[in-house]
Amino acid sequence: MEKHDESSNSVTDIAADGDVILVVGPERKKLRVHSLILKNVSTAFNAMFGPHFKEGQGLSGAYPKEIPLPKDSAAALELICCVIHSRNDAVPDPPLPSEVLQVAIAADKYDCAVGLKFAGESWLTYYDIKNTVELGRLMAAAYIFDSAHAFWKITLELIFHHEGSYLQLVDEDTRHAIPLTIFCLLEERRSMIRTELGQILLEVSASPEHIDKSCNCTILQAFSWMELWPAEIANMSISSAIKKAEAVSSSVPNQHSTSCYLRYNDNRQKEGLAHGMDIIKNRGGLCLDCVRMGRNAGTKECRIKH
Repeated sequence: MEKHDESSNSVTDIAADGDVILVVGPERKKLRVHSLILKNVSTAFNAMFGPHFKEGQGLSGAYPKEIPLPKDSAAALELICCVIHSRNDAVPDPPLPSEVLQVAIAADKYDCAVGLKFAGESWLTYYDIKNTVELGRLMAAAYIFDSAHAFWKITLELIFHHEGSYLQLVDEDTRHAIPLTIFCLLEERRSMIRTELGQILLEVSASPEHIDKSCNCTILQAFSWMELWPAEIANMSISSAIKKAEAVSSSVPNQHSTSCYLRYNDNRQKEGLAHGMDIIKNRGGLCLDCVRMGRNAGTKECRIKH
């Protein structure tokens, strides 16, 4: 993307013959673009560059007019302008989650999310992020972009992999971008899954046919299960608890007494745990349509079946 000096400041030529220079953010970054393209994708810019406002009068590629936007994110508006001007060579692949959220916030402000639909879907589904704070930013962006499938997948990751309070995901951007009730819904779903997981582990570990007081291995395994009692599960992520449970279930005892029932019932124990884990793992994330409408159960109008 070409840059040149104009009025003693560098100008980024997103469109070299553009008739408008957006002067964005406190750093006053200058982006040269086409007003017609901005008008086509944004109702806000359509009004701004219309005949009733001074910004839309006397526009010329020979003498581009500067439009100050001091309160906006320069990086976000540059990404938006690159996408809508088909300057994909200048778009990071993919942008950072914080950048995606800033783009979503700017797109919401200027009502141009439709023009960014395909780019936004790509950014929201192309990630391999373990940091749940970053996932929280992508969740907020998915909410703003109204991407039901991405919202479902990202909230599922947050439910299974986040430890501690979901208030850790709240910052100045997410606080103002999405309803805080979403974080309550995440905690509600995680608490429900933890309860189900605790019940499954209790049934598997305390089943009478798995207990033999004369057998060292059953006693040792019982102590292992105690690390997954509900009080312990509450202090770890769902995914960590599942991994621990599977590790306990798959452990092979080193000793057997003559009356050890574990060697005969271990498969039943594994099967019971595996069935319960499958049910839990198939639990979905949050339905964006239900979140918006304040529903608890899915309807035929929901884009995600649940």
